[in-house]
Amino acid sequence: MKLNPIYRRDELTGTRSLSLPLLITLLNAGLSILVLINLFYVTADAGVTGEISYGNFLRIYYYAAGIEYFALLMMAPVLTASSITLEKERKTLGLLLTSQLSPREIIRGKLFSALSLLFETFVTALPILATVSIFGGVTWLELLVAVLVTAVSLFYASSVGILTSARLHTTTSATAAAYIAVLGSMAVFFLGLYAARFLPAYAAWVLPGELMLMVVLSFVFLEIAERSLLPRRRHVAVHAAPPDESEPEDTEPDATTARASKK
Repeated sequence: MKLNPIYRRDELTGTRSLSLPLLITLLNAGLSILVLINLFYVTADAGVTGEISYGNFLRIYYYAAGIEYFALLMMAPVLTASSITLEKERKTLGLLLTSQLSPREIIRGKLFSALSLLFETFVTALPILATVSIFGGVTWLELLVAVLVTAVSLFYASSVGILTSARLHTTTSATAAAYIAVLGSMAVFFLGLYAARFLPAYAAWVLPGELMLMVVLSFVFLEIAERSLLPRRRHVAVHAAPPDESEPEDTEPDATTARASKK
């Protein structure tokens, strides 16, 4: 299988940087400390009362999953909103477009490189979330739902970042626009989930419907970003010069004038 050249280049440069390992270490360390502290208090309380509250384990899971979800969601615009604008600022986007790479390959390479970093960080934190299910209170179905929601949200946030990076010219403006769009749409997403609590007949369809809508919008955003990189054809109107109605003067002397000049 032939890898995308853009993806391969970004992966090669990303592995040489210490930012990703440092970020993964800090995120997992923070989640581990949070889970361990809560587990300590739950088990200490169980030693005093003789009862284990499985609701406390579920609360720990929600806290850890929420923190990880929000952290990854904030990382997505940073990784993707600068993907195309940096090429513009470095004056290298024109070189990419003049190569054998199509705009679709450029967009996909940038998207896959960002998603791979995000999913690597997400997968490394899954064992921390899974430890909560050992004590009960959290089912594997809830873990699967968390993985699905996180994956779709990261795909959506990355697509928004790619779109703003392709449409705007500076990294600052693209990142700001991506954050505004992602935070605004996520607020609507969670408001829809909250409102579904008051509509029991439609509650089971709200989450799948919102996830499907996010996937569709993501593909639409990527298509718009690809079209933004296509070279624009400039139609230059060529106006023909109006013909000169006046007859050009004959500059050659006639025969009579020539004989007169000789005399």
